[in-house]
Amino acid sequence: MMKAYKTRIGCMAVSLLLVAGCGDTQQKEIGVSGTGKVDDSFDEPLVIETTGDIIIDINDGNNSFDPFKMLNESDVFEAVQGILDNANWETAEVSMSRSADYRVEIVDKRDKEKKVTTSYYLWANLEHENIELVDYDNKRYVLMNKPDSEKLYKFFTDRNLSDHVVIE
Repeated sequence: MMKAYKTRIGCMAVSLLLVAGCGDTQQKEIGVSGTGKVDDSFDEPLVIETTGDIIIDINDGNNSFDPFKMLNESDVFEAVQGILDNANWETAEVSMSRSADYRVEIVDKRDKEKKVTTSYYLWANLEHENIELVDYDNKRYVLMNKPDSEKLYKFFTDRNLSDHVVIE
């Protein structure tokens, strides 16, 4: 008799757990604001919109590029875009002596109607301790100044420009 009683209690417990776990109702996340009042306004998941994406591909040594890194923090995007916008771009069609070290694709999402994608090819110029960028689509070239070169290289690679190794 005791065994049947324990079995029934066990079955009821399992049934309750199944029913509780399979319910249709959504759970609300409830937080407490700085005022001490309960804040239950989190009905929708939090979506963080970025102003743009920066996709960096690295030279694989065979004149092609492999995925390397993606940046999508708005503050990083704004800093990089600011440096590129203020660069002294020259209108020129250039031919470099070696393949680019990196390909950088910038996807600008600031205009909600139309995102703009620009591809840059980056060369580390260790002789002058700076980087060179070519925008082939818009026929533009720039030899970045040293401080901006260091900043961009650090954003793109998490390393210092002086640590760069040239792939021939």
